[in-house]
Amino acid sequence: MTWWRNTLKRKLDRVFWRLPTDPATLRLSQSRIYLLPTRRGWGFVLLLAVLLLIALNYAANLVFMLTFLLAGYLLTNFIIALQQLHKLELTFVPVPSVFMGDSLQLSMHLRNHHHRHRQGLCLDNGQATSAPHALAGKAETLISLHVTASRRGLYPIGRLCLSSTAPAGLVRAFCYLHHDYAALIYPKPEAFAPPAPLSNHVQHTAQARLSHNHPPEAERNSLREFQAKDSPRDIAWQRYQPGQKLRTKYAEAESAQGHEHHLRYHDCGLAEHEARLSRLCAWVRQCQNSGSAFDLDLPACTLKHPSIEEALR
Repeated sequence: MTWWRNTLKRKLDRVFWRLPTDPATLRLSQSRIYLLPTRRGWGFVLLLAVLLLIALNYAANLVFMLTFLLAGYLLTNFIIALQQLHKLELTFVPVPSVFMGDSLQLSMHLRNHHHRHRQGLCLDNGQATSAPHALAGKAETLISLHVTASRRGLYPIGRLCLSSTAPAGLVRAFCYLHHDYAALIYPKPEAFAPPAPLSNHVQHTAQARLSHNHPPEAERNSLREFQAKDSPRDIAWQRYQPGQKLRTKYAEAESAQGHEHHLRYHDCGLAEHEARLSRLCAWVRQCQNSGSAFDLDLPACTLKHPSIEEALR
């Protein structure tokens, strides 16, 4: 009795496309491939019906011959469309994490174990469709489509569809691929975020060094040539003249290089939750670019010297 129920459940799941998740590597069989006429194909079927009515009405043998000849051509398209996907080996490529608003790339690795040439292979997820790909015999290729990461957090990949309308676009062969993979979408970094705040200990140390070693009258002369790692905010723009090299206030630049930052959620100075996360994300990237250590203080937890990926999560 249990075997009968499980078999019935699998059949119903297949009919209503509620299949369990597929493995990372899958080889397509005939039971996974669906065949339906395209819009052009339905127009071709309508043409066959009109020709058949004309042949029956006027008893025209030549029209009968033309009708059945075109019907055979349509059936041949069904067979060829099935062969475009049959026994293809599919391997899902994990999706890398991106920032919100960036392009998310969904990729599938295709391998053809047969000598038959495959044409018109497309991948879509209901929102976007990739360009048609051709696959030679005994070859492999990577087919990708790009979607916009519109929200932050886990972005489920959901159901993907691999299809082909070769050779004449009359029949569409397609199969559904079910995966439980999800891409991690980071908050969008703030475009013009202020400098990442230093920890209290670093601020006191920098103030003491400036007050003892670099008095205000000497600070104007504490300049050095601009380096690629320096922040544009540390450039002495007031003393810049056309034709001269850029100068950096090294007392300020060196105080922020390689020191520890304390990034607090409540110190962002913004009201909206998403805006605060965007500023924190921008600060984390600033620390990544300068190679500085940092602590991340969030409402739910506090991370001591986290990695960049852990902090962005």
